[in-house]
Amino acid sequence: MAEESDFHIRMTEHNFPLTKAPTDKPLLIDMAICLTACKWGSGDCGPQMLEHLLLTLAESMEKPKYLILMDSAVFLVTDNTLLECQDALDKLDAAGVKILVSEASARHYGQIACIRKGAVVKFQDIAKLLLSVERFVSL
Repeated sequence: MAEESDFHIRMTEHNFPLTKAPTDKPLLIDMAICLTACKWGSGDCGPQMLEHLLLTLAESMEKPKYLILMDSAVFLVTDNTLLECQDALDKLDAAGVKILVSEASARHYGQIACIRKGAVVKFQDIAKLLLSVERFVSL
């Protein structure tokens, strides 16, 4: 039979500092992540790896200020995507991450009317952003 104790354990996620409550507003880092496909890398696990990346970013307390979707990655914000990433993208959007969709790519794939999330922007806006952020990561 277990004895009662006044000792309590507080469970926290690994990326939450103990001094902050999990309800604190996420920190937006001056960074842009550019996705150019509906997968990460060239291996067979590429689509799942991208799903995991987006889920991890969505759950993290630190998030990039911008998520740029170019080339076939524009499908991520349409109903035509095969990936299970809509919840993660919704969380990123709600946290203040600006999701930018390349107009040229969306038009090329005939998806301009199918974009459900983010702002459709011209390439000049993406190029300007590329030069203005502290860090730019292309995947």
